[in-house]
Amino acid sequence: MTKREEEKLARDAEQMDRDSRQVGQMELKEAVKKGIVQGRKRSARHRTVYGTGAAAAAAAAIIALSASLMPGADGPGEASDRSAVTAAAPQVPESAKEKMKDYRGIGMDSKYYKAIQGGHMSSLNQTVKKDGYTLTLRGEAMDERRMLVAFSLKNETDQPVFFQNTNVDFGTGIYTKWLSTDMAASPNVAPGATGTYFSEIQLSPGTNYPEAATFQTTVVPGEFGKPVGEKTAMEVPFKAHPQALNPQIETVKTEAELVVAGQRIRVENLEISPIGIYLDYVTDTANDKRIFSLIEPKLTVKNKSQTESPNFLGKESGANTLIFDSVKLENRDSILFSVSGISAVDPDQTELIINTATGEILKGNPNIKAAVDPDKKTLELHYTVGEYNDFVARNAVQFNLGETFTDAEGKAHKLVSNSMIREKKEDKLVESTVFKLEEEKIAQPAVLEITAYWQPIMEPQEIEIK
Repeated sequence: MTKREEEKLARDAEQMDRDSRQVGQMELKEAVKKGIVQGRKRSARHRTVYGTGAAAAAAAAIIALSASLMPGADGPGEASDRSAVTAAAPQVPESAKEKMKDYRGIGMDSKYYKAIQGGHMSSLNQTVKKDGYTLTLRGEAMDERRMLVAFSLKNETDQPVFFQNTNVDFGTGIYTKWLSTDMAASPNVAPGATGTYFSEIQLSPGTNYPEAATFQTTVVPGEFGKPVGEKTAMEVPFKAHPQALNPQIETVKTEAELVVAGQRIRVENLEISPIGIYLDYVTDTANDKRIFSLIEPKLTVKNKSQTESPNFLGKESGANTLIFDSVKLENRDSILFSVSGISAVDPDQTELIINTATGEILKGNPNIKAAVDPDKKTLELHYTVGEYNDFVARNAVQFNLGETFTDAEGKAHKLVSNSMIREKKEDKLVESTVFKLEEEKIAQPAVLEITAYWQPIMEPQEIEIK
């Protein structure tokens, strides 16, 4: 690959990130069909599928995924308390690293481009063949928070296929969770074709991950989301490199505090890895509002002669951790953290009282409407986020409910989110979320906890972390 080709690929990767953040979390078909965002043609072709609660702020489009498409898992463990990574780690030789020339013509988000271009992705080239499919695990890069994997699927059948249930297994009791899959030009692999993809896997800080691992995915005949044949589960055993990047990780301990609209947010830890930057924060228990999200979080990294602001990738599932793209800047003298505001409400606004048999809302935000399908045993909630514009589409936190709710007799019931669609309706941004009601006998009314929705309080603030 020539230098000019590498520079073009880098520009395309950065452009995909910028374009994707203009869309926000929207259902793919509606985003393409209705033209919600007038992006460049190459970003319209780019597909990224995200799991529930994933770092989706940078999503090109979020597809309404059924539970069968998303591997379930509990939240990650507690963050490690180490102040720096100083332990020696086995180094990966240059000859065993992925090279950009091997990905010529393949679109990808910038986090994958930077991992490969920076020499952080180890080559694996492990292949398994089954039922007319050839699955090749090409490479991986991991720190203690995330794993990035590159893989290819060759389809030697007479039908198009897609895949689901992608994850990496390190053994019983070791936490991993699929976050997203970058599908480049298409989520489908045509007959006789080979598709190359990238997936992001969440890990648990402080966990001692072994080298022995297994990449897992399921190949499904048919167009994406429309299966027509028998599924084929595939596994590729491989040797991971859990400590290879440790010597390059910098951890900054801090007690710097943001105060936004009287609400205190303390930054506790900033971890700078070759494949991403992780900012851990806590909200003060004395706050009089419940904070759902930080609006437009930004890092500014400086040394004596240069400044770099990495892309914000999203919030980590199950934790108050913000994820940013990696930076090239070395000898970092100063790191600033800023926000434009917060999405927050009074605690009494986080309760939704509803008759789950009829859909009648007795208490809750007036922008929430409900519908019940007794045959499918589903509760569908429609939340009008607000006026549609790029700022709202890019920053509005996704409406969500707790995983359990309480009926009128005080009994707890499970509530499972099946799908979420964001779309533009009459100049409004509207979210439609379908929840599965697992049990038939529910004493009415039910009390549900709202765990997130968009209520912006705009007040720019900035603090120095380092």
